[in-house]
Order: sequence, then structure tokens, then C-alpha cells
Amino acid sequence: MLVAGYLLWFGPYPPWLTESERLIARAQRLGSATFTAEGWRNADSKLRATMVADLIKRHDFVGGKYEAVTGVLGASTCYADYDDIPCYLVEGVRGGRQQLVFGVNHSDRPGTVIHVSLWDY
Repeated sequence: MLVAGYLLWFGPYPPWLTESERLIARAQRLGSATFTAEGWRNADSKLRATMVADLIKRHDFVGGKYEAVTGVLGASTCYADYDDIPCYLVEGVRGGRQQLVFGVNHSDRPGTVIHVSLWDY
């Protein structure tokens, strides 16, 4: 009962992990391929999924402009709320589809990336 309550409250990740560490842990379930910008641009959604954890470790897009994201990853491959939010469809080996979304500020710092997340598709 205690474990079930813990999982319902915190999810599968310990509460002391940062948001970035939780994202990396979640992305590592998709695979562990090394990220390269050229490899990402030439890959399909399944191969891209295996690069997500390494991408997040190598690049800190938070605080930068969305153009920096598209400069490295290329044009968006999906849509997430607004046209200027970079979004990339990734697909796990078991067929689970997700969107790698770079949330962008639309108020006091327009165009600034404020978070990175994986959305279930």
C-alpha cells in the first residue's frame, strides 16, 4: 500500500531528481544511441527516439531561442500548441509514440525555450 501511494504521488522517479534528470531517465528507456545533428536529421522517428537521452545530456536548450533548437535538429516534425514550438515525433521500439517538445515562452521573453518534455502521443 505504501509503495502504491508513493508511485501515485511521485511517479516512477525519486522526488529528489531534477526535472532534467527525470526527463533523461524517461528518455533512456527509448534507447542509448549517440546524438549527432546530422544523424538526427537523417533518422526516422524510431532512430531519433534512441538519441533523445544523449541529446538532452549534450545540449541545454533551456534559456536559448527556439531557432537554436531548429538549427541543431532541423524543422519540426509534429505540432505542439503553437507554430513556433519545436516538436519532434519519436517512436520507441515497442511502438509507443511520443513528442519531444521544446516549450517556448510567449509573454515576457518571446521565443525563449523554457522547458523540454516528452509528451505521450
